[in-house]
Amino acid sequence: RRSRRNISVAPDSIKMTLASHPLTRGTPQPPLRDRLEDVPELVQFFVQKHYRAMGKRVTGADQQTLRLLMSSEWRGNVRQLDNAIERAVMLCDDKTIAPSDLPPELLGIGLSSLYRKMEELNIES
Repeated sequence: RRSRRNISVAPDSIKMTLASHPLTRGTPQPPLRDRLEDVPELVQFFVQKHYRAMGKRVTGADQQTLRLLMSSEWRGNVRQLDNAIERAVMLCDDKTIAPSDLPPELLGIGLSSLYRKMEELNIES
């Protein structure tokens, strides 16, 4: 049986925490395509989120994959990146996500175009 205890928290500390959180600031964030420098950090965050939920041992994305992700237009913004990383973690058979784990539609191209783009960026398949 649970007991209820009175917990006293200083209201000012909660206000400061909430005021400093990016989602509660009220300032709109620019689209992901305008802040590509955030992609590696977001990728790492989403990898950690999804590998725990799936029980996988994925630790991150390799440099080739990060280059591909940073060259995307991200029309779907952060949610699109989250979905792409979720799929990649699911398909990944290694400790790091490879370009072949990413959805081809992520780049708005077909599979053959994906391989051409990978070749342009000197990324091995």
